[in-house]
Amino acid sequence: MHWFKTLDQISLFFTNIFFQSYWSAVIDNLHFIGARIMDLDAIMVMGYIAFCSLEVNGTFLSCGIVDKCLATTESINEFKRSVTRHGMYNTLVRHAMAIAKLKGLQVYTASEKGRHLGNNRGCAGIPIVGKISVPDSIRQGTQEEKVFHKKVFEALDGECALIEKELIGACKDLCKRVQDLVPKPKERNSVPSNGDDDLSLLAKTFLKQVELISGKGVGPTFALNFLQVASMFGFIPQRMMTWSTIQHKASGGYKFVKELYKAEGSMTTSKANEYFCESIDIIQQIYGDCVTPYLIENLLCELWRKRGEKVTAKRDCFFGYKFRESSLNPSGCQNLYRVVRCTPNTVHLEMCTPQKLLNKKLKKKVTVMEVGKSGVTANSLIGWDNLGVGPGVRNQSKLVIHSDLDSYLDKPNHIEE
Repeated sequence: MHWFKTLDQISLFFTNIFFQSYWSAVIDNLHFIGARIMDLDAIMVMGYIAFCSLEVNGTFLSCGIVDKCLATTESINEFKRSVTRHGMYNTLVRHAMAIAKLKGLQVYTASEKGRHLGNNRGCAGIPIVGKISVPDSIRQGTQEEKVFHKKVFEALDGECALIEKELIGACKDLCKRVQDLVPKPKERNSVPSNGDDDLSLLAKTFLKQVELISGKGVGPTFALNFLQVASMFGFIPQRMMTWSTIQHKASGGYKFVKELYKAEGSMTTSKANEYFCESIDIIQQIYGDCVTPYLIENLLCELWRKRGEKVTAKRDCFFGYKFRESSLNPSGCQNLYRVVRCTPNTVHLEMCTPQKLLNKKLKKKVTVMEVGKSGVTANSLIGWDNLGVGPGVRNQSKLVIHSDLDSYLDKPNHIEE
């Protein structure tokens, strides 16, 4: 894996906010796995989402693990065996723990490169995953430690599987609750509720539920990460796919707003979030709904790092992979994604290849997933099969990737018609 941080051309992608999502590399890797490596069910996809959003606040570590797993035919086969036997979440956690042990790191989700920090899982008093902890009495390298870690790995199977299923259940329940906010046809003449307030309350309740399911170490920031990443795979209802908040004190967005209005004295998180929502309304009146709340929240965090004199040489990364190199994509570079609200009832996940941004003759983007009132639509390049009764994705659902998407993964030269 190589990551670009100095090329002038790459800077184009990061200055054009309409074609870049913070989670692009994470989304792109799972699309590649589902299209080229193995069939994925909802539990596997949720395990991937859980690791990338709840265990690591960034992209470098998760992308590095995927790069290692897909490096050779042997490693690919081992990856498939491990995911089938232990689950996706557990497989990625095991890789992270192995990397930490090799580098002598205490926190298994720490990353040496990029500004991507873990959630301190594995530190004293904080479980590895869920309720599984390593006692301080266990010393590194002893026989007692080897026996204990074998038991930990065995316990991880059940704990990770439980978290995957509970997160799917929470998402499905959220879809039902959001659907219930919409008046049924026969109730059109009834007095409407404040839908935005109700939606915000449901979102905040959902984030708390994610924290409880995930266990100690996962706070508001990681729970919000989860909502954002799960949205991009169709687990979250379309009305909430672009939702975000700065209503917690750890948020860089809250700190930035607090700094701007420091002359007013103390600033509550609710007041800062009120300013945040008002700003979004103004910006969307100018640029449209393509500027989403979660994008503004991420930009506020970046502004706080500069305003708070937290400028660092570490930065977000744009990735290229050996396993994706081809004559049409010699650098093996990733694709870019964005979430766009097209209508009040429709959200699109759009994909754009880097080559297309640099060549005006090429078709700029393709809609890979469309989410409407009832969930992911049937004409999406990425969808779900075996959804069952009621809104939302269930455990038995299967991720369906259309063959056209597979061609976009390494054949970027589609000409604009």
